[in-house]
Amino acid sequence: MGKPRIRKSERVASGGGLCFTRLQLTINLKTMQQTIVKGKLSKATALCMGVLSIALLASGCGITTTQQPATNQQAQVRTPAFDVPTLIGKNIDEIRTVLGTPQQDTEPTTQQLSAGVKEWEKQYTKDGKGLLVTYNVATKQVVDFFITTDQTDSEGLTKDKQALLDIGNLKEGDATYIIEFVKALKNQSAYTGVKATPKR
Repeated sequence: MGKPRIRKSERVASGGGLCFTRLQLTINLKTMQQTIVKGKLSKATALCMGVLSIALLASGCGITTTQQPATNQQAQVRTPAFDVPTLIGKNIDEIRTVLGTPQQDTEPTTQQLSAGVKEWEKQYTKDGKGLLVTYNVATKQVVDFFITTDQTDSEGLTKDKQALLDIGNLKEGDATYIIEFVKALKNQSAYTGVKATPKR
């Protein structure tokens, strides 16, 4: 009778170079029992071989399975510096209540307002990441949020769009805001940041 074929995933290797499988050892034990019945093998010899087989199983010859190498590297988990989606719908005063006092906290002067200034900005920084909130001076409504990162090249640019989104906990295709990656003027393949504009 021919030997049963063992798949590669069923192979077991021991430190001494001896290679068995649990299936092979089980077949050997059954074969010895049949041989004893036929009178072709002494019980003492069969007992020794059986003990050897059991010892090999107990000494670490367990079945190992072949693991498939990971084809896709697990995405890096980033903690958002700002939770922009929770700020959507809030005016600048409400955002100040949530985020605290801005790093850049000024108001347009009377002269600037007389000159036609209608929008102003509040700037927040956290862990090297920036959030610039532009709002309408008269209504206090937010015009847009602009996210920047300190993880840039020597020119202050980045090509990692997902990293920019992660800073603000943003995602493309959301129903409450519009995403726009702001390209650099000198390098159209890199970005200065990402802008999230609330939908009206």
